Amino acid sequence: MRKSLRIKSVFINALAFALILVFAVSAQELPPSFPEAREADLLELIKLDPTIKLDIRYARSDNFVGRKVYPEARAFLQRPAAEALVRVHRKLKKQGLGLVVYDGYRPWTITKLFWDVTPQDKRIFVANPKTGSRHNRGCAVDLSIFNLKTGRQIPMPSDFDEFSERANPTYEGGTEKQRANRDLLRTLMEAEGFTVNSNEWWHFDFNRWQDYGIYDLAFTEIRDIEAVKMFEIVSVRIEGLKDSDTKQLSAKLPLRPGFKFDPLMIKQSISTINSLKRYLRISSNNFSWFPDKKKRTVDFIVFVKARTK
Repeated sequence: MRKSLRIKSVFINALAFALILVFAVSAQELPPSFPEAREADLLELIKLDPTIKLDIRYARSDNFVGRKVYPEARAFLQRPAAEALVRVHRKLKKQGLGLVVYDGYRPWTITKLFWDVTPQDKRIFVANPKTGSRHNRGCAVDLSIFNLKTGRQIPMPSDFDEFSERANPTYEGGTEKQRANRDLLRTLMEAEGFTVNSNEWWHFDFNRWQDYGIYDLAFTEIRDIEAVKMFEIVSVRIEGLKDSDTKQLSAKLPLRPGFKFDPLMIKQSISTINSLKRYLRISSNNFSWFPDKKKRTVDFIVFVKARTK
């Protein structure tokens, strides 16, 4: 009997230990959570300015992983960072130059992949998935400069994603021209609120990155509200409230039928609803839209809940 109890005790302890391991591994498989973070408002860079050049190597095999990790060659940033980047690009255009983007917003799953495949001694060049990357927040961008006339990238001290001392933004080697090009990029980016990474001259973080969480949205999951800009609003339906509350709230929203849609209407509607203490706070996730591209019209649904007394 005692032997049987000892066996059961050993089994229970082993099972408990195994469960702890399972939960620990599972926790590592999920991105860190930031409940107070702002909702993602990711914009596709080339839709803001189509003359920005893309060189998304993670959508090809010529990257440090050695295989394609993005399904599409696309680049996104949070709205304030994206708009600041466009300003840098337009300053460069006056010199016959422009920005070439290697990477912007990066799903957390890809950051974890980079960490897993990178040797221990090179991990200063990649983000730890336990804390997440500023790329995951949509507030980091990897980029360089290209010549608008030739389409060629101008010389820099190192290549993108080169894990060597030449990647350091204060590296004193290389040619004078390479260093001058690198420093021009840094000067223009810093003037618009970006900070260069201490190990990579091509990597810049936007100064409001702390406002955002760690996102693991696939590119195909990023909702493009800009795509329906200037479409005529046909209907705005509010779900979750009584009819009397629905009519009162509808009259207060800037999002109304008959108007040409502007993305600012979403922000203004969120602000209006959140200023009213009768309703639970909402975000952009409370809005759904259904466009008709041929007619250039759009229908909206807003999901709102009343506060319980």
